[in-house]
Amino acid sequence: MDKQNCYIDYLEWEVLDNKVVIQHLESQGNLYHFNDTYTITIFRDDDYKLRGILEGQDAINSDLLFPSISKGEMTFGETILGIGNDGFTYILQGMIIDTYNVMPNIDDLSRSSFKANLSIASITKSKKQVPQFNKVQYWYLCSKHDIPFPATTQRTNNPQFPKQRMGLDEECSIEKMFIPGGTYQTSRDYLPISLSDKQIIVLSKVPQLYLPQQANGLCIECRENFGGIPDDKEILAATELLSFVIGTQMTLVGISYYKDHDFLCQISISPSISNLQQKLQQVSDPPIDCHHYANYQTFISAIFTLMPQYLQKREVLQLNYALAHYWIAKDAPIGVNLPILSSALEAIASASLKDLTNDRQQSTYMPAKEYRNLIKDEVEKIKAKLEEKNGVYRQKILNKIDGAYNMGGNEKIDLLFDRFGIIIGPLEKEALKARNLMAHGTMKTLDYERYKEIIRKSYAYRTLFHRVILKILSYNGEYIDYYTYGYPSRNIDDPIPTE
Repeated sequence: MDKQNCYIDYLEWEVLDNKVVIQHLESQGNLYHFNDTYTITIFRDDDYKLRGILEGQDAINSDLLFPSISKGEMTFGETILGIGNDGFTYILQGMIIDTYNVMPNIDDLSRSSFKANLSIASITKSKKQVPQFNKVQYWYLCSKHDIPFPATTQRTNNPQFPKQRMGLDEECSIEKMFIPGGTYQTSRDYLPISLSDKQIIVLSKVPQLYLPQQANGLCIECRENFGGIPDDKEILAATELLSFVIGTQMTLVGISYYKDHDFLCQISISPSISNLQQKLQQVSDPPIDCHHYANYQTFISAIFTLMPQYLQKREVLQLNYALAHYWIAKDAPIGVNLPILSSALEAIASASLKDLTNDRQQSTYMPAKEYRNLIKDEVEKIKAKLEEKNGVYRQKILNKIDGAYNMGGNEKIDLLFDRFGIIIGPLEKEALKARNLMAHGTMKTLDYERYKEIIRKSYAYRTLFHRVILKILSYNGEYIDYYTYGYPSRNIDDPIPTE
C-alpha cells in the first residue's frame, strides 16, 4: 500500500491484515475442536465479508466434518480464541466451516491434511492487557458521494501528535507538531456534530487509499473529552440519519478503540448486507442538495437541524423502522419498491396516532368498546340471519363488521400529512395509488408504457418519502425533486408540479 509518511493505518481505517495467521486455537463452545497443528488465515472477500482458511493435520476429525448439530437446529457458529503471528490476541465469533477438503495420508492417517473455507461474523484483535479506552472510531463503507467537509485535520510524522483535529484538539499547534525535516499534511475532511448540549461526535472522510476503488469510507469518532462516548444505540441513530441525508447507506465494517493515539482493540465486522460490492456502485441520492463544496453550508445547517429532531422522534414515530424499509425499497425492483415504501409511511402514520403528544387525532373512528356497545343488538340480528343462510363466510363478515371502527392505512397516512402540514399534489396522490396496483395485482398488463409510468411514479413516491421525513424533522429548506427532469430543488412545502 503506497501511503504517505504521515498516515498511521490504525488511526485511519479498520485495517485487516490478510497475512495474519492465527495459531493456538481454542474453541469456546462445543461445535468444533482443534489440535495444535491447526491455523486460520483471515481475510475479506470482494464483498467485504470476513473469511478464513483453516488448515491442519489430524486423523479424520469427525468434530470438524460433522459438528454436533441436531436436525433442524440453527447454529450461530463457534467462537474461537487464538494468537496471531503479529502478537495480538484474536477472537473469531460466528465462525462456520463452509466447504472443506480432506487429503488422507496413507502412511499415517493421524497426519491427514484438512483444509476448509470459513465464514466469520466478527474478528476482535486486541492487546493481551487492554487499559480503559477514551476514544472510539466507527468505520463505514458507502457508495461514492461528494459531501463537503469544512473542518481541517492535520497529520504529521510526530508520534506525539500524529493526527489532530484543528479547532477541537487543544494541543493543535504547528510549533508543537512540526519536526524539523519531517512531513505534515492537512485536509478538509471532518465535521463536528452535536448529539446533545454537551456531547459531540466527529464525522470524517476516510483516505481513499485504504478503500475499495468503487467505494467511499466514513468514520464516526467519539471521545471522552467530547462530552462522553455515546452508547451503540445513539451511534446507530446518528448513522441512520446521516445515511439518509448523505443519500447512501453507511455499512458498519469495524470499530476501533484507543487510549489517546495508542491502539487498544479493533473489531472487524462482516457486513450483513448481501451484494455489498454492487450497492457500493449505486449513485447516492440525497434528499437535499448538499453535495459539492459550494453547498457545504446547506449540509452543515441540515445536520444541525435534523439530528436533534431525529434523536427525539426516532422511536416515538418509528423513523428507524421507516428508514430501514426505505433502504430495502431502494434495492428492490421498480414497482416492488412501492408497497415497501408504503409500509414505511404507514408505520410512521400509525405511530403518529399513538404519540401521546398528538392530542387532536385518533387512530380509530371511535373507541372499540363504545362502537361494540353501540352495534351489539344489530350484530346479533345479523348473526342470526347469517346462520339462517348458512353462509360459508359468515364469520368473516362478522369480523369485518366488528373491526369497522378501525381506520385504513391510507386514511392514517392522510392524517400524518395533516398533522405535519405536508401538502401533496395530484401527482403525488397518483404515486400513492400506484402502490395499490403493485400490491394487489390489479395491473393486468405491463407493457413498455405502463412500465415507464411505474418507474416515474416510483421516483415521485421516493421524493414524497424524502419530504415526509424532512417535514417531520422540522426542516424548512429545499428538497430535490427526483421526479422532474434535471432534479430541480423545490421549497419543502411545494409539491411536485404536474406536467
